Amino acid sequence: MRLPSTPSLRHAVRVALAAVLLLLLPASDALAEWRTNYDQGRKLLQEEDYRNAENAFLEALRESEGFGEADDRYISTLESLGEVYRKTRQWGAAAPLYEQALAGYRKAGKDKSPAAGFAQNKLGVVYYYMKDFDKAEQAFEGALEVMHSRYKTDASTIAQIITNLGELYRRRSNWVKAEQLFKQAVEDKEMELGPEHPSLVSSLNDLALNYFNMKQYDQAVPVLERALALAKKTEPKGGENYATVLHNMGLIASAQSKLDVALDYFKQAATMREEVLGPKHPFLATTLQAEGNTLTQLGRAKEAVPLFERALSIRELEFGKKSPEVAKILESYVYALRALDDKAKLAEVEARITEIRGGGSK
Repeated sequence: MRLPSTPSLRHAVRVALAAVLLLLLPASDALAEWRTNYDQGRKLLQEEDYRNAENAFLEALRESEGFGEADDRYISTLESLGEVYRKTRQWGAAAPLYEQALAGYRKAGKDKSPAAGFAQNKLGVVYYYMKDFDKAEQAFEGALEVMHSRYKTDASTIAQIITNLGELYRRRSNWVKAEQLFKQAVEDKEMELGPEHPSLVSSLNDLALNYFNMKQYDQAVPVLERALALAKKTEPKGGENYATVLHNMGLIASAQSKLDVALDYFKQAATMREEVLGPKHPFLATTLQAEGNTLTQLGRAKEAVPLFERALSIRELEFGKKSPEVAKILESYVYALRALDDKAKLAEVEARITEIRGGGSK
């Protein structure tokens, strides 16, 4: 079902019908219907059964519309449905739901509440992935304003929003501003949570990656070494952040032309990412691509081919066969095929790149 993002005749009719039904049913029955569907949706969302969670929240939303746009139940249902779409990367469906939720907070006079701040942060993430960076920045800044006013002593709560804003600046190549924010996130966590808190691993990773983008490798290495030592201590059996440190160590080693060292890091990262995230996760594809690139540079293109093929299958499953994300792997794959002088496969891959880059993704 397609939900309108702005008031419409259809939306108005639905609200009116819901209101009539509420008049015909005892209030307790209407609330019970909403509660049943909402709780079921939350349970299914936690179980990652997104299709059935969506259906449950759509039912709950229809019932909650009669409560009014400023009602907490209506707002929380919008956000929960938005979370389903966020988890399934349906950014275009998620954005209007969070916008409607924020409109509800404003109407209820709760736009400066912590809940509204968290909603703005999530909206910023959605716009970030939609590549609408101006709206993402506006949402993150709004979230920070709320959190600074309500959580003056809770630095770790604010650190995640600061990190999101820093990542936005990094994506926009504003390295200096990103560095300031990533350093602030690290300092805030150290101050409140201590210098060995597990959450510091991800913040150190972010800071090191920004140094990598700035080609300041000598500054990136000690940051990553600290992150690696902390990851080994806090995730001794491996974890998502641990794997990211290994991947980033590989990037730095590769940039410094230490290809054998880089290859070892990428192999470790790929193994850990597959164990922790599963065999079809997009982060695994990123590491497989990096490992393939390194093997090609080492003159071992034949070993790189199955890695590129596997990375392609993961990216195609996640983004579709005509996505620019797929083109990035194909462009890396080309170097291995040229090294192997595989003219037939090379022509096939180059044709795919032209189709994607020339025709856009669908």
